[in-house]
Amino acid sequence: MEQTTWDIGELVAKADALRDARSFRAAAEGYRAALAVEPMRADLWAQLGNMSKDGGDFPGAIAAYTEALRYEPRNADTFLQLGRAYRLWGHRDEAFEAFARALDLTPGLHDAIREVVDLGLSWRLERSSGIGTTLALSVNKALDDLKAAIRSIEQELPTIRALTAIPVEHYDEFRRVYHVPPADPIAGSPPVALVVVGRAPLAAVLACLTAVKAQRLAAAGVLMPALRRDELAPARAFLPEAAALASSVAETAPPGAIVAAGVAAFPDARWYVLTQEPVLLDPEALGWLVGEAERSAAVAAFCDEDVVVEHGTAGRRHVEPRLRGRLDPEQVSQGFNLGTLLAVRRDCLVASLATLGDAGDPSTFWSRLVAAVSAQGRVAQVPQVLVSRFAEVARTAALAPDASAGRSAVPSPPPHLLEADLAVVIPTRNGLAQVEPCVAALVATASRADRLEITIIDNGSDDPATLAWLAEGQRSGRFAVVRLAAPFNWSQLNNHAVAATSSPLLLFLNDDVELVSPGWDAALRALLARPEVGVVGARLAYPDRTLQHAGMVLGVNGVSEHEGRGEPMDAQGPLGRWQTRRSVSAVTGAFFACRREVFASVGGFDAEDLPVWFSDVDFCLKVADRGLRVLYEPRLAAIHHESKTLCSAFEDPVRSAAFEYAASVMRARWGARVADDPWYSPQYSRFAKPYARLAAPGDRSRDGATVDR
Repeated sequence: MEQTTWDIGELVAKADALRDARSFRAAAEGYRAALAVEPMRADLWAQLGNMSKDGGDFPGAIAAYTEALRYEPRNADTFLQLGRAYRLWGHRDEAFEAFARALDLTPGLHDAIREVVDLGLSWRLERSSGIGTTLALSVNKALDDLKAAIRSIEQELPTIRALTAIPVEHYDEFRRVYHVPPADPIAGSPPVALVVVGRAPLAAVLACLTAVKAQRLAAAGVLMPALRRDELAPARAFLPEAAALASSVAETAPPGAIVAAGVAAFPDARWYVLTQEPVLLDPEALGWLVGEAERSAAVAAFCDEDVVVEHGTAGRRHVEPRLRGRLDPEQVSQGFNLGTLLAVRRDCLVASLATLGDAGDPSTFWSRLVAAVSAQGRVAQVPQVLVSRFAEVARTAALAPDASAGRSAVPSPPPHLLEADLAVVIPTRNGLAQVEPCVAALVATASRADRLEITIIDNGSDDPATLAWLAEGQRSGRFAVVRLAAPFNWSQLNNHAVAATSSPLLLFLNDDVELVSPGWDAALRALLARPEVGVVGARLAYPDRTLQHAGMVLGVNGVSEHEGRGEPMDAQGPLGRWQTRRSVSAVTGAFFACRREVFASVGGFDAEDLPVWFSDVDFCLKVADRGLRVLYEPRLAAIHHESKTLCSAFEDPVRSAAFEYAASVMRARWGARVADDPWYSPQYSRFAKPYARLAAPGDRSRDGATVDR
């Protein structure tokens, strides 16, 4: 008997641990194992019901709660949970009866009352149980609590409320009210020198020098190209040490020579803050840049920026916020720079200059410098607007802050890769209207259609026209057909189809996606041939030619959201990001490419806990953990009719519950990783119009939080 007691305790402990880890299906099996030892324990039946409900198995949950009530028939909480299971399953009347029974046992139970109110059946509760007064009082109390909560928010969180209320087009108002917070003190206060590479009118020079004087972390000195004789006296009045050095560098000197002169002029500086032209620094700029780099052991640091415009008697106005995520090696490789300002540690700067020299096109110097610096170590990003360009200088400066040295097109793969087979996996079910044009566009736009191993995974089609088309295509050799007649499980369907293919490259394509990019397969082969690339996604648009997907952003709409949704298909997006090949946290499974070896290394898609939603995001995060990049390539373009398959796969109550379960799995599995996207500036969340147009809460038919099937 003692051994049996020990066994049941161990079984329950294991099940509880799985429950706490939010592995609901595994936890349910654990409680079933415990009930096999002690089948009369109402608490274990209730836990089994909870796990089944959280896992989306509503009939199983109802059966478990009913069994629990056999042993504890007066447990109001079990009736409450039973009602919730019925509600999620779409059975309103049964849900109402369970909630009413819970209220019979515990009059005034607020959770049950709220559930009845949400059902819209409070009048039935009053008529059947006579607790209308209790209901009214409870609802009034809930309203009072809500009003009190709102008052508390208004009193305690005015900053958040105000920030989220300011549209980005009124950015100047934000800058007038909210200032950059003080940077944390830096141990030892390492000496910092400012090196200005380009020229500007005297007014901009003097404003720049004034801003240097106002820095909380004092600068050891400033170097800039030669001032004219009539400019020296005014400059000396603002910052004598800057004026003394200004004449030591010729105005026509190339950028590399100017930076080298700055290093030589300030041999004791540990950090050099380089700017492409005279700029307006925030008083906390040097402290933030150097402090963040020192704390994170980075070799360099950059920040967000904006533009200042002289506006007559109104003074300066701040416009055009340029907000960035962390340094993207993919963009650096295409010749992008990081804006107007870069703080670099002395040893790294000296080594970079040695590789660059003085020669070269001045317009490409900045991007080449960024590439050389980033090759030597980590480059930190400070998500604060620390520098402002003068509009009159920005319009004429040779070194535009976000200019590319020539944004590279997708390179052609080596000749032997053009012969590599590419497996294309397309799930469908009675989807002739979608899958036929999908396959036609796939073949018509491919440069080597003979190298496509097209496999259609049929999820139990019974439509005669679809079956006839599949049979004809298989008979003619245009594609293979693999069948899996099981409940809709996007992850399982794709995993099953991959096992039937042999090509080294894989493309997962929804049956409602039509490719429009000629030569897409050659471009895809070129990207997947790079060993550092793990996953490649495409630019997807709705049939009305508005964007549906320009990469994913984590931390919005519960877990993730498509960037650029609803904007014109050819819109550039902030800093051109929607039309730029770049690193992202995840891409949608509607067009999802990888090498077979990468697919195997992460175990394919998670068909157990993420059968439909977020399996693409989960896959991408696993790939990133292996040190590989996830790329968004806008030159791979397609029209996506979105959710044609998914909309018919589930009824709304089951669909919503399955979505919430998948979201809870992602949050439990990845934690902060799905709350903060490193490739998306956290600054932008402060404004009313973010980079991505978010879906309305609860909108599942056009939900961009994950794969749109």
